[in-house]
Amino acid sequence: MPHQVRELALYSSAALTLTITDEDRAKLSGQRPGLPLRTLPFAATTPTATALAAGWAQRRGVLFVGSYHRSGNTRALRWLLRRVWPKVRQAVPSARLHLVGAHEWRTEVCEL
Repeated sequence: MPHQVRELALYSSAALTLTITDEDRAKLSGQRPGLPLRTLPFAATTPTATALAAGWAQRRGVLFVGSYHRSGNTRALRWLLRRVWPKVRQAVPSARLHLVGAHEWRTEVCEL
């Protein structure tokens, strides 16, 4: 199964898929009409991890879908791991982050 088909299948199984740009959201929406999508640009003001966790108590983790060889995905993951994930883990110590994509994630990225 080609990686794009797998990615679209994963998006369909998610409660919500976040995109960085409106263009990405429009592209995914065109490929999978009805897919729950929101745009969350890097510069957005976001709620605190505690506020996000409060309504998601039944969730067991976060899914990050993307190929490591794309620099935008690697930058996004580093930002997530350095700036956001510590706050999530502080609010929800049992939270787990799952990385999936067309290629294996580099060990140095996963160890951040």
